[in-house]
Amino acid sequence: MNCNNYPPIDVVLVCYNQEKFIAQALESILMQTYPNVINIYVGDDCSKDSTLEIVERYSSDKNRIIHVVSRPKNLGPTKNISDLLQRCEASYVALLEGDDFWTNNDKLVKQVDFLQKNNEYSCVSHRYSTVDQFNNQIESEYTGRGKVESSEYTVSNFSEYGYMGFLGSIVFRNPKIWRLPIKEIANIDWFISDITINLVLALEGKVKILDDVMAAHRIIVITGGTNYKSKIAKKNQIPERLKYLEKLLDVFDRYYPKVPTLKNNTSHYIAMSFLYFFRYPSAHNFKASIFVFKQCEISISILNRALLELLSFLRTYFTKIVRK
Repeated sequence: MNCNNYPPIDVVLVCYNQEKFIAQALESILMQTYPNVINIYVGDDCSKDSTLEIVERYSSDKNRIIHVVSRPKNLGPTKNISDLLQRCEASYVALLEGDDFWTNNDKLVKQVDFLQKNNEYSCVSHRYSTVDQFNNQIESEYTGRGKVESSEYTVSNFSEYGYMGFLGSIVFRNPKIWRLPIKEIANIDWFISDITINLVLALEGKVKILDDVMAAHRIIVITGGTNYKSKIAKKNQIPERLKYLEKLLDVFDRYYPKVPTLKNNTSHYIAMSFLYFFRYPSAHNFKASIFVFKQCEISISILNRALLELLSFLRTYFTKIVRK
């Protein structure tokens, strides 16, 4: 493999309280067969556990280029990512979160090789599996909501709430060439960065999705858990999502001539609001449901679609219970 065909690459690794998983994430980067320099930028967002100690132990090896950025206070995911992206100087950038990991040692080679040969593409992604906190496989290939079946990801897919993958599956050209300033990622929302980056990359050029499964996305929902998915497992987050999408499109209007119009998703929002309130009755979920009803234009046809979606979800849910 000729290293001249593969320029140095930067890998942005963000972490927070992930002492159980961060070593696996780092090992999956270090095991890459990439023939040129891999610069790893690790942003530890003021972890309260031993995550930073583990990262620093890895960075002490002089044969590795690991830049550790230790936050004196918690910034939140998007500010952490945004700051690290602004530090990147390589032609290509890959992302990874501290509880996810790569599963194919040739991942970076395959993705950079594609971008080197296809200048019209801004990004290349791939398929991925899902695992739990014990590394037990949930799906050998993710098939859930948001998956795009096509090998090309477009703005139309974004309008339909489809995603090119997850943060750990994408490699893209250095973001300093984006029309959207990198710092705007953090200004749009304190937590959500993946959807923002999806839209940027779709507007900056073509996006390829390789069929290879080359990473694992960890899904952790634990009663009383401190990670984000555990905290929101019983909370209706639709009002926050609606506010985020409104701000996202407003900001993008300043930098891009053709920002997509999102498909009307009212029936889904109503169905999910009903589901959250009846499964997890709480003041928060009641207020969230009222917010959704006030914000959305509701008609008989939308209510019918919401009912059908709700019934479909319940049928699937109870079928899984019976099979167990």
